[in-house]
Amino acid sequence: MKDVFCLSSYSQSNLVMNVGERLCTFDIPFNAQATSTEIKDVKAVASYNWLKQKDTIAVPGEFRLYCTSAWLKFIIGSPRIWNEPELPKDLKPDRGISYIDQNGSRRPEAPMEPLFLAVRHLKPSYRFQDLDLITDRNSLRKLLRFVTSTADLKDFRINVIRKDKTIIFVRNEKRTVRNSSGFGHNHGLAFEKVSTRSEKGLEQSTGHHRIISYVSSRQGILDRAHFNRRSSLAYAVWSASK
Repeated sequence: MKDVFCLSSYSQSNLVMNVGERLCTFDIPFNAQATSTEIKDVKAVASYNWLKQKDTIAVPGEFRLYCTSAWLKFIIGSPRIWNEPELPKDLKPDRGISYIDQNGSRRPEAPMEPLFLAVRHLKPSYRFQDLDLITDRNSLRKLLRFVTSTADLKDFRINVIRKDKTIIFVRNEKRTVRNSSGFGHNHGLAFEKVSTRSEKGLEQSTGHHRIISYVSSRQGILDRAHFNRRSSLAYAVWSASK
């Protein structure tokens, strides 16, 4: 069973749908004493790309050598590659469907499942039970904004699952996609199209996620985040050194 905490207003029905007993209420602003913390032992754990095919992700595998040149080594799973555009560049406003939360949209019944599948594929003996928290970066950002901001706070909901000592934060959005009309002021998708390109073999990718682990305040954390792009030069140097 899921324990669900509504950490903001209880006034909107979507925030309290299918929740259990209210555990506690926080006032805004939340008067917490500021303390410093150190993030250490940062490790790359796994990554994956959502593909256009139904319920399909690409998870990194072994390096595949297509010829004798180290520059052509290829690994499945990559964000889009930065491709310096010629300037100036006119951009049209975004048009069409884009994801707010692709994991929640593609797997609404189990948004954290791709994380567990990717980690299990790459590290079959990984010990999830040793972690204190498994989360998306988005949930941590919402909580940080909640305890540090005094203005422009928006209601939000995070589903919380507890398994023994491990807590799992599951992102919960009212909408997981947005539909841009082409007449607004958003140009993020248009900019991405002209300034990045797909990795070879990932032309059908719809988003790249990376999973890292670290220790903060003596808590072991596994954190997933969406990545938009990477540097082609940094990757080429890294690949050539393998």
